[in-house]
Amino acid sequence: MTAHAAVLAVRDLCNQGLAPDVFMPALLETLHELVPSYRNLFDWTDAEGALQRYFFEGPIDVGIAQRYFEIFHNSREIECMPAFASIAEQPRGVRGAVMLDQPAFYESALYREIWLPQGLHSRIEGIVRDGAGGLVGSLVLYRGPHDRRFRVEDERLLGQVLLYVANGLRLGGGATPEEALLPSPDPAQTAVVGMDGRLLYATPGFAGSLLAAQEGLSPASLNQPLERLLGGVIRLLGAGPAGSPGQSLVMANARGRWRLVALPLDACREPAAGSSGALLLTLRRLEPRHVALDRVLRSLPLTAGQARVARAVYAGLGQREIALQLGVAQATVVDHVRKIYLRLEVNSAAALRALVDRDIDRRSA
Repeated sequence: MTAHAAVLAVRDLCNQGLAPDVFMPALLETLHELVPSYRNLFDWTDAEGALQRYFFEGPIDVGIAQRYFEIFHNSREIECMPAFASIAEQPRGVRGAVMLDQPAFYESALYREIWLPQGLHSRIEGIVRDGAGGLVGSLVLYRGPHDRRFRVEDERLLGQVLLYVANGLRLGGGATPEEALLPSPDPAQTAVVGMDGRLLYATPGFAGSLLAAQEGLSPASLNQPLERLLGGVIRLLGAGPAGSPGQSLVMANARGRWRLVALPLDACREPAAGSSGALLLTLRRLEPRHVALDRVLRSLPLTAGQARVARAVYAGLGQREIALQLGVAQATVVDHVRKIYLRLEVNSAAALRALVDRDIDRRSA
């Protein structure tokens, strides 16, 4: 995908009016097409630059996150970089990687204890403000120790989409509409939990995913005892020694949707003396089907204009309707459809839908 096509993909995503819990993960993923990076982060703030909540791609190490907020956030981080709250004083724009690309930062406790254990080495940061100049938040793109350094061109491209991002957040103030939900590309997180709520085993990202599913990620939620959250999950499932063989439920809040599957581990043998059994919990973030559709369309060998037409064809619109919706001549739509069919080796709208559906199903399996 060219840089121009990636900018248009971000713009189109931001114009869809997606609810924040759907919009932000999709945005951070799409930004990888614009500026290749290791992990992306968005921090929601108030007008004074105080962090309200955040969404960070990949597994969340709760211990590292707690340590950051307890020791470094707006405190010791000023030893090697501007305090987080300093974004309130920044205009809309990008703080470049060169700010931190110095020995003092790489030798700091913040880098050694917070950044490096998470595979983070450098960043560029977009200060997101709305059309009136009000602070919305901070958009951060990270690269790892072995990735190439960010360049001025990367900063320019990120700066180019900041107003689109602010618009996407403004349009997406409503709740997530009812729609078929599919597993997101995020890997499932698992844990083994005693019936008393004790955590016996967990994958590295399970605690962070559980916090996101129940409380959302924020400085306050990180202080919630994990055992209390697990106890709440078990009560929610209604699980116990006499419970059902396995249960599945969708956990929903203003931050997103997650599917939790619980399977008893003592179902095939007699429990040990004094044991009340254990549960295998599997937790995975969900996303609406149309977000998965956008991901597949971005992966196809189509131009930005062709991808927009392909999305409309997939939705069942006729060529005249597509022309009116996109504000282009019908002859342009006809030409795009011809080239889409040629590139994808299909010969009808039904064949296009079948090809895309197969890819969606394969990716969400």
